[in-house]
Amino acid sequence: MRTDWVLTGNNAADVIRRLERRGFLDRPSSTKDKRAKLARITEEGLKIAQDAFPLMIKAQERLSDPLDEEEYTLLMDLMESSLWQTTPKAELVGG
Repeated sequence: MRTDWVLTGNNAADVIRRLERRGFLDRPSSTKDKRAKLARITEEGLKIAQDAFPLMIKAQERLSDPLDEEEYTLLMDLMESSLWQTTPKAELVGG
């Protein structure tokens, strides 16, 4: 099962902007390169992530618990295949 994220330059920038707008990220300028902006999680962002994590695990368990190991592996393979086939290859990062 994949554990990395598939982000394009465009959707990564959009996600970062939305997280910043909601107060979950700070975007200070780099002290080494004035053209660069850093992304740093805020205390509020960390709290939201920590609160959401157990809910995410519970949702995943509800989906996967009824499946045996073979069915679970098939589901993960199909989801991964769908993800890779619907994302333009030229835009994949870390793929």
